Amino acid sequence: TELQTLYVQEHFIGQGIGAALIRAAEAKALEQSDCPLWLTVNAKNARAIAFYERQGYSRAGTAYFTLGKGRHENHVFIGRDA
Repeated sequence: TELQTLYVQEHFIGQGIGAALIRAAEAKALEQSDCPLWLTVNAKNARAIAFYERQGYSRAGTAYFTLGKGRHENHVFIGRDA
């Protein structure tokens, strides 16, 4: 199951909200598919990359997002096994 979007507003960062949201998404993904959650994150988004790594996610590859004529590198992360 792909986690498509996870945003926490700046003034809520550091309160455990992102971790709680991702744990809830993981639980639902395992309930529905019995597979770990996976996601992509912009390769330049160091804060998000660090967050996912702290949550136990590991980089599994690279994907590219095309917008107009721009091509943006994304890292593919996969969550922990059940």
